[in-house]
Amino acid sequence: MLTCSKCGENRPEMFYPSAKRSSWCKVCQREAVRDGRYRKLGVTREEYLAALHGQLGCCEICGKQEQPVKNGVRGLHLDHDHKTGKRRGILCSNCNQVLGRFKDDPALFQSAINYITKYE
Repeated sequence: MLTCSKCGENRPEMFYPSAKRSSWCKVCQREAVRDGRYRKLGVTREEYLAALHGQLGCCEICGKQEQPVKNGVRGLHLDHDHKTGKRRGILCSNCNQVLGRFKDDPALFQSAINYITKYE
């Protein structure tokens, strides 16, 4: 058992990426990374959680909720416009990546809709 220097919890060694490199447990490290992402987008963790609560904890596009995975939770992401930096809603990874790959272009989305409905 090791004691995390951030939260003070005693956790098994498997909760530390490397006992030699870090004195913070994986839980605290993930929180620090998330907090850094929030700061980069100009929001606090509390603002993110309030927005997530406003969306009932789901992706604004598809409605998918956070998914538990090995060693934690696959979270939802705060989406933003890459041109303006303006924050938008909270999305799952798939929806967030689709927007990026389609370069936020409504004409490209409409073309994809037309393609899909053509073969229904």
